[in-house]
Amino acid sequence: MSPTEAISMLDRQLANNGKSVAMKKRIGGGLSGFEQYFCKAMHRTWTKGRGSDELADGIQQQFTLLVFSPTDIPAGFGSLSGGQPWPDVGDIVSADGRDREIKASNPIFMDDVLVRINCQLVG
Repeated sequence: MSPTEAISMLDRQLANNGKSVAMKKRIGGGLSGFEQYFCKAMHRTWTKGRGSDELADGIQQQFTLLVFSPTDIPAGFGSLSGGQPWPDVGDIVSADGRDREIKASNPIFMDDVLVRINCQLVG
């Protein structure tokens, strides 16, 4: 299978079974240190709940797996932040009515071509 075929297969799956989320990449902070500036983009993703961990006294922290296609990533998206051009640790995903932070990002390559990005959200 070629990288192009792998991306096409993922894009078809996301079109049929995915949902739209907003991804915000942090590109800087304000002078006060409290303001944050983001570059925003809409992505079609696949999500799956991955369980939870108990933090303390019955308080649960939920984990979600999110799968992105490189097709939806705008050109230059990462260059604005000086970071990776794909969803990365610290970026914010708005899904299911709430903002959650990406805690782990695993880009998948075939023949040095980015074909998929698996991310873990917490919250």
